Amino acid sequence: MSQDYQIHTNQDIFLAAATKRYQRLYRQHDYQRPIPERSVTTFAWIRKRIMENLRPIILDSGCGKGMSSLKLAELYPSHWIIALDQSAHRIRALSKHRPDNLLVLQDDCCDFWRQLAASELPVVLHTIFYPNPYPKRQQEKRRWYAHPLAEMMLQLSPRTQLRSNWLDYLRHTAIVAGQLGLVTRLVTITPDIEDAMTHFERKYIENEVALFELQVCGAMPFPVSNI
Repeated sequence: MSQDYQIHTNQDIFLAAATKRYQRLYRQHDYQRPIPERSVTTFAWIRKRIMENLRPIILDSGCGKGMSSLKLAELYPSHWIIALDQSAHRIRALSKHRPDNLLVLQDDCCDFWRQLAASELPVVLHTIFYPNPYPKRQQEKRRWYAHPLAEMMLQLSPRTQLRSNWLDYLRHTAIVAGQLGLVTRLVTITPDIEDAMTHFERKYIENEVALFELQVCGAMPFPVSNI
């Protein structure tokens, strides 16, 4: 097995109590970073586009070059797929051969999520595939499970899916989801290489790296897989 795609971290201890403490603290204070005018304008455009042809939404946050977004657009042709990434360079890969149900958006997740949460748009699935792990111990607060908007991230949709090759990342996301009263299922995944959702996932499969998926749902039992 190649070691190039393993998580190398100086954080040997992960404390559930610390993760819970982060979120209890965040609930006492509103997230006050101003939303840039550019983001407000972009959201207004995308909301108008969706409302002109209202259909269920799948949000693919941190989509990178958009491989997962293209696959989702093919799997769910009756849904809007929002491919969201803050890097103009990465999402430029989606400039050609774009399906009609794919909306590509360059924006910061924190800015877009807050506007989406305040809207009436019908998000039925939120996917976050292989987020930046920020593996150094001093970077922990930059990981989504320890971020002030973790609660919002998990409540944008009745269903959320996260994939990672770092099991502890997903375990602690599940802890936060449990604080919110959400139901979680953490599973090992073994997709065939042709079913890889992202370029990272394809490399992980090729190098036999263990992969995991955290499924988060607002209800028990879990719904069937089709949406």
